[in-house]
Amino acid sequence: MSLMVGTHVASFGAYYAILLCFLSGAIELLLGLLNLGFLINFISVPVTSGFTSAAAVTIALSQLKGILGLGKYVDSNDFLETMEQIFMNIKHSSLWDIILGVVCCIILLFLRKLREWDITRFLQRPRLQLILGRFIWLMSTAGNALIVLFCAALAYGISDPDHPEKIPFKLTGHVKGGLPPVRPPPFSIPGNGTEPGKDFGEMINDLGSSIIIIPFIAILESIAIAKAFSHGKPIDASQEMIALGLCNLVGSFFCSMPVTGSFSRTAVNAASGVKTPAGGLVTGALVLLALALFTQYFYYIPKATLSAVIICAVIFMFEYDELIRIWKSKKLDVLPWLGTFLSCLLVGLEYGILFGAGLNVFLLLLEVAKPRISVQKRQMGEHEYMLVRPRGDLTFPATEEVRTTISKNANQHPGVPIIVDLDRITNADFTSAKAMGAMGRDLAEQGRELVFVHVGKGTRDVLDAGMHGHFKDFHTIREWIHETRPTDPTSACKGDDSARTHSEGDTYVPRF
Repeated sequence: MSLMVGTHVASFGAYYAILLCFLSGAIELLLGLLNLGFLINFISVPVTSGFTSAAAVTIALSQLKGILGLGKYVDSNDFLETMEQIFMNIKHSSLWDIILGVVCCIILLFLRKLREWDITRFLQRPRLQLILGRFIWLMSTAGNALIVLFCAALAYGISDPDHPEKIPFKLTGHVKGGLPPVRPPPFSIPGNGTEPGKDFGEMINDLGSSIIIIPFIAILESIAIAKAFSHGKPIDASQEMIALGLCNLVGSFFCSMPVTGSFSRTAVNAASGVKTPAGGLVTGALVLLALALFTQYFYYIPKATLSAVIICAVIFMFEYDELIRIWKSKKLDVLPWLGTFLSCLLVGLEYGILFGAGLNVFLLLLEVAKPRISVQKRQMGEHEYMLVRPRGDLTFPATEEVRTTISKNANQHPGVPIIVDLDRITNADFTSAKAMGAMGRDLAEQGRELVFVHVGKGTRDVLDAGMHGHFKDFHTIREWIHETRPTDPTSACKGDDSARTHSEGDTYVPRF
């Protein structure tokens, strides 16, 4: 998000970031009020898991520069560029930053593991168990804050006020304090002596498609992060849109850029034990308090410590175990996972999740367009017929596949009536009905029958209206034989139109 907004700021100035924040908030709020959150349901678990894993890798790599002390040599947020810059400048690494970062990682991982320690195996007295349990809970939960405070105090203690540059660690440095002014977002830019001003229309023209893309990506990222940390609980996407829209609308009056969910901050919150939205109130209050009073104390926080906190929070979000379960469940679902993961690494998280969602929808449509169809040559008594059983909806994407399969097998069995069993079809549309009607006319010209059995009421109405008099349906195959064929006393005991097994010589067309 920051990279996309940064391109407009670099080209046109900070006014555009604030206006973009206002417009993004308005669009997000409108989508939420229109209850369009169902659109986010097209983001499947493989896409979310791939995005989460790619975000974990990207964020961990971006923070590696802090542990190596390469902050001034690595200025890219792109995965490949960051890797290249790190390897090109590895010789400039700071030993003290590496030591501090590694030690912080070890301590944080130990505190995380400490939560799993069963103290009842070593202590028998309940009171000691209670006291030690609370102490362990406090240390593991507040570990991120404690490690930052301790390292800041360490840096302050070893610093020389007369020569602050001699401290062995790379520090956060000066942070500008104070709260932003409260004023409406800029709907025009006043001119000056060197550059002409711009009105609202010109600013909108400069922003271009970003007015649509940025709020859409903000929604996708926010929902994807929410799904990643929801542990399977349902997400109200419309409510998330409303909340995100209000945040951006209000933020634009405080000179904010467009905001969305932050994976790294959410991971740190989750690692710190935050369970409810009240954590946002605490975070917001502390940020305001820090901006107003404590920014001068941020100077001594080592960058390696902050990087260690973020890395230890995100490394556990690489969902390799989810990938294994996806592979065991349905191998085709690995494609959206890999597509999302690789595209997020190669072209960025914002575009990667769009690609993953698009790939997932494409595979979904492909399954609709390539339904599973079984074709069997059957015989009941002395009557032969070709039984066709499509699975799934008989809608326009699948029409050509069904028609081609029936025509191909009809040519292989000339003169044999064709019976289409719609027992597993729950939906049909006019396009498929019209195609079935055209095929029925073609077969009728050849002196052959096209018959439908086990047709549901809704499907029957659609086919009857769309096939223009060429729709013939019966409840069962036996009924078709009794009503259209000469009576055969042996047919009652030969064959079974309810059988679902394949016979020798059957053709089976699998779904992709």
